[in-house]
This record gives sequence, C-alpha cells and structure tokens, in this order.
Amino acid sequence: MGFCDVGGVTNQRYLMASFIPPDVICGHSVPTIAFDPVDVRLMALWLGVANSFAADYLARRKGALHLTFTIMDSLPLPVLYDENSPVNRAIALRALRLGAVGNEMDSLWEEGRRLLEIGETETRADDPQARARAPGRDRRLCSLADQTSRADRDAPGLPCAGGGRTRGDAEGRLWDLR
Repeated sequence: MGFCDVGGVTNQRYLMASFIPPDVICGHSVPTIAFDPVDVRLMALWLGVANSFAADYLARRKGALHLTFTIMDSLPLPVLYDENSPVNRAIALRALRLGAVGNEMDSLWEEGRRLLEIGETETRADDPQARARAPGRDRRLCSLADQTSRADRDAPGLPCAGGGRTRGDAEGRLWDLR
C-alpha cells in the first residue's frame, strides 16, 4: 500500500492511497505501508476507508503540506478485518474492484476474489466487458468527476446546446456535462 506524501490542504483531495503493484519501488513522495501478515481483505478495507471523504477530512484537519506517518498513525484506519461484517466486505469489495486494475494487479485481484468470495460475474473497474454491459456507468462517473474537479472547472470543452460543455473519453465518445 502507498499514499501520497505531498498534499496541500487546499487541494481537492488530501489523502490519496493506492495498492502498489508487486516489485515496484516507490520514492520518498509515496510512503509505503506493509501488512504483516498479508491479508488482501484488510488491505482492501484499509484502502477503501483511507480514500473515503471522512478519512480525507480528518487528515486534512491535521495536515499541512506533507502527509506524514505521524498523521496517518493518528487516523482511525482499520487494523483488523471482521469476516462477519457485511460493511467490511462491501468496502473491501469496492476498493478491490477500483484499486486492483491493470495486468500488474492480476494476482492481487485473484487473491481478493478468492478471499472475498467474489463470483465470476463480478469484474474490476477496468474490465471492458463490464463497460460494454453498462454503457451509462462511465458517463455518470466522469460527469460527477468533471463537475467536482476544481482543476477542470475552467478547462475548455466543446459547447453544448443547453449551455454546458462536453468531455471525451479514450474511445472518442463525447458526453454532455450540463
């Protein structure tokens, strides 16, 4: 696990954490946290809670320009995974689906699938077949992200008929972001 050490309190997000792929070296701006013993369920739960708005708010209240281990230590982040908690499972499942994407995360995804008893129909966020089955999902997510992004708020876009603007994706589709 890794988290971004550099974060100004005026940035949109202060606490940003991620799974780190195996055999990847992180520099001083991405401090890493090792779980011993390795428990993918706890790692996914930790990631889901760490990237929540509540944890971000608490970290922002304590932080300045750098998110240090001292600040991370003071946050109420999970240290145990409760197998009987549907909330723990739901958070871990969502964090795993969003965080364990890409070929380098295949082993983490498969281990999480096994431990969380994820069915074959459940997919990761980067699965093109899942996007094809739910064509409106990407539009809603990108629309929400664009509407709340401070950096993109004044970015040029193509004018829409209703006074909004459009934004494109990697496949060249345009979305109306009114």
